[in-house]
Amino acid sequence: MLKKLSKYIYIYIYNMNYYEKYLKYKQKYLELKGAGTGPVTGADADNFLKFVNDLNKPNYNISNDNFKRRFFLILDQKAYQAINPRPFNADQLKKRNFSVEELFQLGFTIKELKDADFSAQKLKIAGISNIQLKAAGYNLSDLKFLGARNLIAIDFTIRELKDAGFLAQELKTAGISNEELKTNGYNASDLKFLGAKDLIAIDFTIKELKDANFTVNDLYEAGVKFTDMKKAGYTVSDFKSHVMIDPTVISSLGFSKQEALDGGYTEDELKLQTWQKS
Repeated sequence: MLKKLSKYIYIYIYNMNYYEKYLKYKQKYLELKGAGTGPVTGADADNFLKFVNDLNKPNYNISNDNFKRRFFLILDQKAYQAINPRPFNADQLKKRNFSVEELFQLGFTIKELKDADFSAQKLKIAGISNIQLKAAGYNLSDLKFLGARNLIAIDFTIRELKDAGFLAQELKTAGISNEELKTNGYNASDLKFLGAKDLIAIDFTIKELKDANFTVNDLYEAGVKFTDMKKAGYTVSDFKSHVMIDPTVISSLGFSKQEALDGGYTEDELKLQTWQKS
């Protein structure tokens, strides 16, 4: 049987111009045969070599289901792990509809499955940990489905999460402080959900809040003075939207009568006030 096995190997490899690979296969099978309990011996070895040889024939067609059936009839997982070099890589077996679980059973690594374009989601479902996925080379975009909290736990930075498109709300929910959000590049518009008072507390300016479309009402409720709002660029029309603002306040803030008219007040509303000259 050993002579028959060597003959099959030699014919297959020689015809494929892979003499060096032949030597490696022959040595492996000799070791397995000599051990007496090796997983690829006798008829199984003959069948597997015929199987590989068939697949290399021109115009040879076999369905994916039949490929897998024939593959597993001949080999178990230990048998395939014992073959070096492997006749099929992870990408080839993926194209034959081998699952992540089946490829792991055959001894393929996380990195090999990544290189075969298996998604991180599929490996996660198969039981691979978050840190293993990162170590295998999956990047933040690949792992975004894990969520901000889990990504921070495996040492992705807040800045990296921001650059990957995570919203400030998502990071806030994951336990990131207001100060850290600002430090890592989130602006007043990104953080508007925190409210004007909290943004002022982490040193956003009134001008920055204005640029983020906070209203006079928003700032008034946060304790900002009307005079500070005017200095930051709020106009008569901005103030007029506040229910407590009347022409007297507009005049006291130093706006001109023309600015008041342009801001939406009528002549009748303004006639009793003293105005700065335009």
